[in-house]
Amino acid sequence: MKSLLLTAPLAAALAAVAVLTLLAPACSSYNATGPAPCEDAKCAPGNKCLPYGGETRCRKTCTSNTEPATSCPFGFTCLADGGATFCVKDTPSTVPATCTKAPDGDQRTLCGPNEKMTAYLCTPEDPPYGCLQGKSGSFCCPEEITKAPKGQWGAACPAPGGFEDNPECDTAQGFFCYGTEPTDGASYCTRFNCASDRNCAAGFTCQAVNVAPNVTTAQRTIREVHNVCVKRDYCASCTSDVDCPPLNGLPQRCTTDDDGKGFCAPTCQKSENCPFDAKCVDVGIGENTCYPRAGRCVGDGSLCSPCRSDADCGDDGACVQGQYTTEKSCAKKSAIPCKAGASPGTDFECPAAAGAPKPIVRCLGTVFDQVPLNYCHGLYAFGESADVGCWTPAR
Repeated sequence: MKSLLLTAPLAAALAAVAVLTLLAPACSSYNATGPAPCEDAKCAPGNKCLPYGGETRCRKTCTSNTEPATSCPFGFTCLADGGATFCVKDTPSTVPATCTKAPDGDQRTLCGPNEKMTAYLCTPEDPPYGCLQGKSGSFCCPEEITKAPKGQWGAACPAPGGFEDNPECDTAQGFFCYGTEPTDGASYCTRFNCASDRNCAAGFTCQAVNVAPNVTTAQRTIREVHNVCVKRDYCASCTSDVDCPPLNGLPQRCTTDDDGKGFCAPTCQKSENCPFDAKCVDVGIGENTCYPRAGRCVGDGSLCSPCRSDADCGDDGACVQGQYTTEKSCAKKSAIPCKAGASPGTDFECPAAAGAPKPIVRCLGTVFDQVPLNYCHGLYAFGESADVGCWTPAR
């Protein structure tokens, strides 16, 4: 019987052959043991091989987020990336949770209920969405939202119906009523506590907004904000036109501000078609759009800089709005308690308002409901009186 042991010379020869084999050029463009490269011909109709998030795979192409024939299915958003537009699955907002032991026989972990949210089974993959057994998880797994006949993204909800128990919203799946006052006639159902735009549906963006006023109270909060999936209206952030749905029947374009940041802007014929703090101009895209008079939708937080919420105005600021304008601008706390009068340094002590058109700066206390006590703010002329604002033209 022959020995199975190799002689030393034979072993050395075989080793040399193995090394040469490793150095020889491959016969294929990919590793035979790995996944085959994506091929358009193998994708379903309407799909193409496209890279996104570090992975190239078959993805459904799209050209809008509003037209049924060219948009994505429910639960997906049409995104522009790398010169292509394609559907990307939404990842609904996650909720804080702690992990507990899974039921017997289940290898996953159970994310315990948080407030009114139901429990979810989570895998320890792709943190922070998965929970590790025996440890506290930062977030529960992203839940799947099932399409319902009413009460979801953008569905109208009467403000008197309340916030979290509004009968017109799909509260069972975390949709609550968003509005900016108890008499808001444009309030709608959406989801709160998002972390990014990916947690929102097509046509929505994750944005910090003041906790109040809201559909239940007209009393404003100061420097209390939370993230909400809001409609992509004028000044919503964007990276391409596909992000910006029509507004009041007019197309919107994704254009850039003076700082190079993208924002949604409706097309227009004249400045009267735009919000009060905007003007109708062509910024180099071949058609007129509404452009902020301040040059940007969100400023640096100084007095009179444009804002969306108190989060844009610094620790000593508040985002305020007048009674007769759509403009929102930063108010800053006076260095001394304000008194009735118009003498800087005596009746109030306010910082200078940056930029044009150099509005009148006053500290009127609670004369206006939306301006907190002892906060300095701009004023624009309104007839024989004045209203809170910095960039709205006199009228």
